[in-house]
Amino acid sequence: MAPKQTSSPTSPAKGSESDPVTHVLWALCMLELAAIYSPLSQLTLAPVYGSIPSSVFHHEITAIIVLLALTRSSIFSRFMPAQVEYYIPILASSIPLIQTFLFKYSTKLGVDVGPILTEGLTYYPLLLLSTYSAARVLLDAKIDQYLHASMGSTILGLSTYGFFVLSESFNVRKATPQDAQAVAELGTHVFTVTFGPVVTDVEDQILGFALLTRGPPEPCIQDIPKQVELQRIYLHPSAQGRGVGKLLASSVEKEAKEQGFENLWLAVYEKNQKAIQIYEKLGFKTVGTHDFVIGKETQTDLVMLKPL
Repeated sequence: MAPKQTSSPTSPAKGSESDPVTHVLWALCMLELAAIYSPLSQLTLAPVYGSIPSSVFHHEITAIIVLLALTRSSIFSRFMPAQVEYYIPILASSIPLIQTFLFKYSTKLGVDVGPILTEGLTYYPLLLLSTYSAARVLLDAKIDQYLHASMGSTILGLSTYGFFVLSESFNVRKATPQDAQAVAELGTHVFTVTFGPVVTDVEDQILGFALLTRGPPEPCIQDIPKQVELQRIYLHPSAQGRGVGKLLASSVEKEAKEQGFENLWLAVYEKNQKAIQIYEKLGFKTVGTHDFVIGKETQTDLVMLKPL
């Protein structure tokens, strides 16, 4: 009697081991599940802890887990059970129950520990299982044999992580009166994170805002025609480094052009080097200074200008 054949624990279907396309599609399905659960987890946490505390470390922890699971799957294989992909739907369906239970203790956990602990027992395990399983399926497809031997798995993992990041999207829209409180608290949070010790809570999914102001310009640019001030452009720290600021700045410039302006200017504190470098990358150049008084101290803003 011929021995009974068994499929690989990470094989997507019987007899598909020689079909790389099937393996890739199966891996993408698992990655898409993890990508979909990322914003869902944040939306669930926001009403309980606020969107800012919920998102402070979410992106960074997600990136670390995805990269480790994809590029170091051989290490995780020592601890993972056989046919680990079978546990993914069980965990995914259990997440709402686990969250409901943990939310009962939200007051005791607080906004610092609560979001991390909740996702540590729900979304992050799902993310790890999904990305690890996807990595094993892609290795079974032997796609990395076409890559450099020493870098195959790493390049494969990084390219797959790129797909995961692309699943995250942002939307720029005009603010409404209903956004006033969230925008005000976001502005307070960003300002105090940069210059002061106060921490605020926001019950909305607004990651940033920008404000154009028509008014008298600074003396150093009063002869510049058709100019408008970019008075505010604030981003929540969790949104920085994710392309949100560039997207917002591009939308502001487009809005200014549509209103007939030809030059955009702003004032930035001279010691805020991080902001100055960002504005320079966006095409702004320093054209003057402006002194202002806070209490008994005189401080200086740099006036920066960009032709549209």
